[in-house]
Amino acid sequence: MTWTDIASMIAAIAFVILVLALAYPLYQLGRTFRHTSESVVRLTASADATVREATTTLQAATEQIEKIDVVTTSASHTAQDISAISALVAASVGSPLIKLNAFSYSAQSLLKRQIKLADAKSQYQGRVDDLRSALIAETGSELKK
Repeated sequence: MTWTDIASMIAAIAFVILVLALAYPLYQLGRTFRHTSESVVRLTASADATVREATTTLQAATEQIEKIDVVTTSASHTAQDISAISALVAASVGSPLIKLNAFSYSAQSLLKRQIKLADAKSQYQGRVDDLRSALIAETGSELKK
């Protein structure tokens, strides 16, 4: 054996040792890639199910919002209708009530004046009677009415 044979033998053994030394980390790296790949597959399946559920939930929420929109629109129309009816009732009933109130106030004022006039007339008549009685007592004769 020559020196070149020995050197090539040492290089071959060193290469085998290098390959053996790198084999285990490469094996571990392969396992890591396999586990990562499996995790990505599971994560994708889970995310897909989650996205489907979210889509279903959003569709249901959209349907409910559409129903609520219909209800609020109906409530708005109802409020407008009630406002119109209120204005109509105020216009048709309010004016006669105002007239009735004015009439009752006028009638009440007239009755109060009539009562005051009757009281004044009775007081006046009472005075006239008193004066007549006094005059009769002084003169001894009755006056004609």
